[in-house]
Amino acid sequence: MPRKETSAERLTVQASKQGAWQKIKLWTRGFLNDAFSIPTPDVKAFSDAVLQHVRQEQYDIIQVEFPQWLSYFVRRIDSANVVGAAHDVVFKAFERMYSQKKTTAHRLLANLRYRLTKRNELNTYKHLRCVYTLSDFDKQLLLNAEPTLNVQTRQAGFPLLTLPSSIKREPKMILFVGYLARGENQDGVWFLINEVMPIVWQKHPDASMHIVGGGAPKNMLEHHNGQTIFFHGYQENLQIFYQRARVMTVPIFVGGGIITKLIESLMHALPSVSTTIGNEGVQAKPNEAILIADTATDFAKHIITLIDDEQMHKRMSKAAREHFENNFHIERVVQRLEQSYQQLLNEEKACN
Repeated sequence: MPRKETSAERLTVQASKQGAWQKIKLWTRGFLNDAFSIPTPDVKAFSDAVLQHVRQEQYDIIQVEFPQWLSYFVRRIDSANVVGAAHDVVFKAFERMYSQKKTTAHRLLANLRYRLTKRNELNTYKHLRCVYTLSDFDKQLLLNAEPTLNVQTRQAGFPLLTLPSSIKREPKMILFVGYLARGENQDGVWFLINEVMPIVWQKHPDASMHIVGGGAPKNMLEHHNGQTIFFHGYQENLQIFYQRARVMTVPIFVGGGIITKLIESLMHALPSVSTTIGNEGVQAKPNEAILIADTATDFAKHIITLIDDEQMHKRMSKAAREHFENNFHIERVVQRLEQSYQQLLNEEKACN
């Protein structure tokens, strides 16, 4: 008998099942890493190789750039002078996710992940001589959770980009940058397309939303119309977009910490609108170096203001660049870090 062709409907069901199974595997892997420091085989092999090297050498200080899955590495290192950089406080994001869940089952599962991750993360930091957070907000969050930790702040460092003497911005170009396979970035784009931009278009029908980043789902890409909504996909060079745009949008509602795309917009003197959470780690001064909005109405109002008010746009552009230079210029960040290292070594000598 001839083989029956698989119907389009059945293929769709199979694809959805495969997608669901993939999501379950990724969630389980992340849960084991966050809550119990169980790494994937490749991470374990890398950590074991580094541990072997560290045991053969003598280092004054060992700095670990500290994603949560490196807790496996930190707990097995022998040196007393191990410091780590908490690029973000991991349990903070899970606490916020828990608070946003709607169903009882989802809330219970999210609460379990939050509590186990928090316990594991704090226990890991206890193995470190010093924990460097990337913002004062995260520093205080860790100290409130575990007062015995030695926590200092170390800003993220970026090279000082020299800007052109004059930047010709498109007068109504609104920018979003982010990897669109991530759920929080998808939520931000839907927020802009469905809630914010319709308000902006009432005042400026020709305003254009430019969305840069790979991984967008098909139903999102279908909104590209080449007039008011543009999807540009992955771009190797973002500098062109930062220099063309009139306004940068950073709608972050989960997570927090250091938002690189916000720092890059400050570096390019690009006025930005973000949420309270988005600005949490960057700490740009509201109404001077950044505009803060946590609702669609306020977000749209700020975008419209930055389109209409040339003087305010110029003031914010200058203040944004100054905030970047004062806080995230790599040379200043390294200088402060070296001073902190020297202080730790002096304390060790005093104890000996």
